[in-house]
Amino acid sequence: MKVTNPNKGLDTFEITVRFLDASGAVLAEPVTREIVGGKKTEEVRVPVGDAGLAARVDRCEVDAYAPAA
Repeated sequence: MKVTNPNKGLDTFEITVRFLDASGAVLAEPVTREIVGGKKTEEVRVPVGDAGLAARVDRCEVDAYAPAA
């Protein structure tokens, strides 16, 4: 996913991703922080966890807005 900093200066953003199984149950909900330069966009990868858990993931959801941390 990509995180864009609309501000002039460097900022840290808190990103929450929900990993869901086929029935819609939340398997994991990791939170990560990413530092993004002013007026920049950074690509962010959030690991789900171990391979066994990753095999059960059907889809993920992320909030469109990541608050500054």
